[in-house]
Amino acid sequence: TWPKPEAFEAAPKPPAPPSSKREASVLFVGLACVDVVMSVDNYPTEDTCCRASSMRRCRGGNASNSAVVAQACGVEATWLGTCPRRDSMDSNFIVGDLEAGGVTAAPVFRDAVEHAPTSHIVHNTSTSSRTIVHCRGSLDELRESDLPEPDFDWAHFEGRAGNADVLREAMRRYREAGTTVSLELEKLDESLDSLEDEADVVLYSKERAERDGYRDPVKFLARKASDFSKRGQAQKIMTCAWGEHGAAACAVEGLAIMILRCGALKTNVVDTVGAGDSFNGAFVSALASGDDSGNDGALGRALRVASHVAGQKVGRVGFAGLRYPSVADCSEVWLEVAAQCGSK
Repeated sequence: TWPKPEAFEAAPKPPAPPSSKREASVLFVGLACVDVVMSVDNYPTEDTCCRASSMRRCRGGNASNSAVVAQACGVEATWLGTCPRRDSMDSNFIVGDLEAGGVTAAPVFRDAVEHAPTSHIVHNTSTSSRTIVHCRGSLDELRESDLPEPDFDWAHFEGRAGNADVLREAMRRYREAGTTVSLELEKLDESLDSLEDEADVVLYSKERAERDGYRDPVKFLARKASDFSKRGQAQKIMTCAWGEHGAAACAVEGLAIMILRCGALKTNVVDTVGAGDSFNGAFVSALASGDDSGNDGALGRALRVASHVAGQKVGRVGFAGLRYPSVADCSEVWLEVAAQCGSK
């Protein structure tokens, strides 16, 4: 006779070890701007006029968005970047919005400038796509003298071509002081490529992978891991988000390379503006706080957390109400080892 069905039930998993999650201080360096988001039923054809179903004005910018998300995820986030003159309408708007999200704002004011960089975003509600037209205006990037002394557990830099040399020197200085440094490489400018060697953690965009001829984040990260190893960089963490198709993360430790892949959180898509910034802010937050809850290790936990938070974001307008997901919450996001080789 066959055994009873319960005999085939899997043995219970061992209890997850207690989390070592701690509160960390993270500096986010990069853009804060004004976003004007117009929603349309269908993307307009060139040289035509169409009516927007709604319009909203909000604070934007990769680094400032990631700072707000990281703060919601439990770290002490500080944003550093340039702003127009003190008490200008745009500066008050940006600083006020950051502080409302709990972020410590450390703006560097440029007294001769009246307006912040502005992005006009066309949000197509039928496809959930967003098309961005950005105007930097006359506000310059950070200078070397604008960056404070390293006094944070972690420093995250948004790769921007306008001050790549300043960022390079700052990243070196912070790492020499013992601060963990992460770098977002979203923009396609080749002048930013060499900055990846100065970071402990690199967060690549899908567009970067596609620029280099890749259509899959795992293969892209595998190539990057090989390149870092050849250049003698024996310690590196990388990630590459791929929108609705999930994301991948890679850890290089000595001669060992491990690549994880995860899915995207299933949700009703409402607004994709800032989804990548949300992924980055949550990923940095999980790693910076040392969260290794569950049985996936610190890298797997960070990847699942980031994917879950990005999924929360696309299900709402703006960033209000985002939360750091529990281990149980993250079970909604599948995770697998995509590739593994070598030894430490």
